[in-house]
Amino acid sequence: MSRPLVDIRLDGLCTRGGRPPGLDHVSVHVRYGEFFTFLGPPHSGKTDVLRAVAGFMPVTAGRILVDGQDLGALPPGRRSTGYVFQEGALWAHMTVRGHVAFGLEQQGMAAADVERRVGLVLGRLGLAECADRRPPELDLGQRRRLALARALAVEPRVLLLDEPLAHLDPLARKTLRIELAKLHRDLAMTTIHVTRDAADALALSDRLAVLHDGRVQQVGEPADVYRRVGLVLGRLGLAECADRRPPELDLGQRRRLALARALAVEPRVLLLDEPLAHLDPLARKTLRIELAKLHRDLAMTTIHVTRDAADALALSDRLAVLHDGRVQQVGEPADVYQHPVSRAVAEALGPANFLPVRVVEVRDLGVVVETDGGHQLPVAGLGNYGKGSRGLLVLRPELLVLTEAAEAHSPGLPGSVTLRVFEGARHLYEVDIGAGQLIRVELPGSLGGRMFRIGDRVRIETSSDTVVIVPDAQNR
Repeated sequence: MSRPLVDIRLDGLCTRGGRPPGLDHVSVHVRYGEFFTFLGPPHSGKTDVLRAVAGFMPVTAGRILVDGQDLGALPPGRRSTGYVFQEGALWAHMTVRGHVAFGLEQQGMAAADVERRVGLVLGRLGLAECADRRPPELDLGQRRRLALARALAVEPRVLLLDEPLAHLDPLARKTLRIELAKLHRDLAMTTIHVTRDAADALALSDRLAVLHDGRVQQVGEPADVYRRVGLVLGRLGLAECADRRPPELDLGQRRRLALARALAVEPRVLLLDEPLAHLDPLARKTLRIELAKLHRDLAMTTIHVTRDAADALALSDRLAVLHDGRVQQVGEPADVYQHPVSRAVAEALGPANFLPVRVVEVRDLGVVVETDGGHQLPVAGLGNYGKGSRGLLVLRPELLVLTEAAEAHSPGLPGSVTLRVFEGARHLYEVDIGAGQLIRVELPGSLGGRMFRIGDRVRIETSSDTVVIVPDAQNR
């Protein structure tokens, strides 16, 4: 068989018509005689590459160049490609010999030459003894060889392989993988191979591209790509489960895997969409710390979106609070947490008590407010508040202090304990301060700490630095 060597360039290739999302500006150079693999998960766009090169899928943008020739205007029959379909696309009524001869006869080759070529190809692929059988009489491995033999018989300029080893048992897969490697070595035919199997990609390829959602994530020699993968897997604690598939992983491992896949390509910008959602508390806290360390070590520009206040506060250098599609406040986490500009911002950053108040005195460094129950508190307020202005006092449960009513010395709110919940690390209290208002307070659950009982008279102590007033949207 002859050994045509061609150069293939995919230049900004976009497709539509297959399974979404299609190819999105894929640009790859397949060199002369190279075995080039596109590796990716299902629906990543792998088969779209082959169908576009073969002429079976419309190209909406970009070009396919073979030795500098734009194939855009050529029909499939004139592109000189040999396409090995994933499931073979064999004809049940036709013999093995007939399959291999079909393309040659369509080219008008003389019968004697057809017979000689068919014999060579069947012998090369180990199919000589079953030349007169039909596909239903063959095992899966033989059917895969037949699909390959049919494609090779016409000596195409480009060989296209769509998951040629899929669904084979491990021994048959390994055997055919070795045969494919030998074929490529002997024929030196420019080959584009697509697969979801990393072992196939690493074993067969001169170079490979990793595809995800129709975009090329990384291109390189297998050893370089694998080395980077190994580093990322080790960094994220996935080295021991490198050969498992997602259904065999727990939720935390799947989240690490998604992160590893994104980091492996060394992106300029990392985008994180709720990376810690639905994890149990311990796994969430562990991965949150790992994310913080990763950002510290990689110093990669990162945009993170979450509904979880603890994640936002723990991970961010700065944050923006969104509400109804608008940015409400931007700043460093501690500043936004301690000085929210609205109730929406305060609620977004964790549990808070919201106490309706009225300004009764304006001072140089703040205001004095009065609750509906008649209690007065100083607030180091920022904003335009005059005497008589209405607002909401934001009281973070974890920033409040609870003391016995008789021992209180600081400004505060007197009341009685109506609920106590012990959560190990903390006690949660609910205090009735009158006028139908209940305030939640969180205190450390350390041994030796003061513990209050239901019915105890207490005082919620505050300071002007731990409370903040925000506008009351209902009374503006």
